[in-house]
Amino acid sequence: MKKPTQGRLALILLIAMLLIISASACGSEPPPRLSETFTYNPGAQFQTNLLDSDPRRIVRCTVMFEVVDAQASEDLAAYNSAIRNAVLTVLGGLTLEEVTERRDLADISQRLVEQANQAVSGVSSLIIAAYFTEFQIA
Repeated sequence: MKKPTQGRLALILLIAMLLIISASACGSEPPPRLSETFTYNPGAQFQTNLLDSDPRRIVRCTVMFEVVDAQASEDLAAYNSAIRNAVLTVLGGLTLEEVTERRDLADISQRLVEQANQAVSGVSSLIIAAYFTEFQIA
């Protein structure tokens, strides 16, 4: 029987280590899931005039709110009219310049969160974030 050389031994050890690592990786637990996200949908698309020199300028958008938990989503349904009014108030107070600047969308989202949380006064801050799933200017 032929004696293995150092190069062959190193190769055999490397292959053995790779097999052990891959076998242990297959049996390991799956990576942890991201924490669950809860949302609240205030309903149909929003459409309102912009605060602009041209009164025919409108913004159309769909907004989805991220909320603290599943119960918050159910609780907010009782305040849907107040939340929709808060969204329309924020959007109607925007100028064309504000809605055309991409950097301002984050600011607008934050204003929506603040106004919607105020609309459900007496209830702790259930709304965490606001996301636009559609946004058009006409």
